[in-house]
Amino acid sequence: MEVKEPLLAELYHENTKTKRYDRDEALRSHRISRDPRLQKSLLHCFKEYAGSPVTDLPQTLPSISMSFRDIMDQRRSVRSFNGRAVSLQQLAGMLWCGSGITGEFRDDAGELLRYLRTTPSAGALYPVENYVISFAVDDLEKGLYHYNVKNHQLECLQTGDMLRYFRAPFYQEEIYQGAAGVILLTAVFRRTMFKYGERGYRYVLLEIGHVAQNIISAATAFDLGTVAICGYVDAEMDQLLDVDGVEESTVYLIAFGHGTD
Repeated sequence: MEVKEPLLAELYHENTKTKRYDRDEALRSHRISRDPRLQKSLLHCFKEYAGSPVTDLPQTLPSISMSFRDIMDQRRSVRSFNGRAVSLQQLAGMLWCGSGITGEFRDDAGELLRYLRTTPSAGALYPVENYVISFAVDDLEKGLYHYNVKNHQLECLQTGDMLRYFRAPFYQEEIYQGAAGVILLTAVFRRTMFKYGERGYRYVLLEIGHVAQNIISAATAFDLGTVAICGYVDAEMDQLLDVDGVEESTVYLIAFGHGTD
């Protein structure tokens, strides 16, 4: 009888389960949580591209006529877009709902310790970064942008028609044809894993899901369609974003726009 080697995913999952005897690991995480250096770093759990041209994003959300139940009922993956532009306010709303700052947490002395955000995060470390490729967004040039969470701005990394670069990493480029843009979610793994070790990789993937679902729900509320995409060549997508694929790598893409239906 042939004995099959376990899949790498099975080995990883089994070896990152928390056990009753993992007391040392729990104590290590607790010590890190109490380290003043970590407390200060919680104010900087996001990237900034200093010196890049910026676009200030609208602070208010688009008006919403749907109930929460309607949003859940009407959420569908859209695989055919009609090419119409979306508003900058709609894009800003999706980004804010996915990763935006909602408040501040201060100690008893009033010192700011960390920002509160729209999604939960293990240890409030927020490993997810948001990039945007704009094809047809009103008041925004075509190009590649990074979402600056702290300032609620788009930092311009490259202008011009990105389709010639963007189509190469895809197996099915028709999936985003006619879309107004694509939100690309990357993970900065060490931002979480330095505290939680190998298990932290699980947390990063879970948090990507939190952010993506908020974006998709927001798009539905703003009368836009979305489709989540994981079918791409990782190294080529990372190269497009100029990330190394190790410390930071592309994990999830969301094409958005007006559906043809």
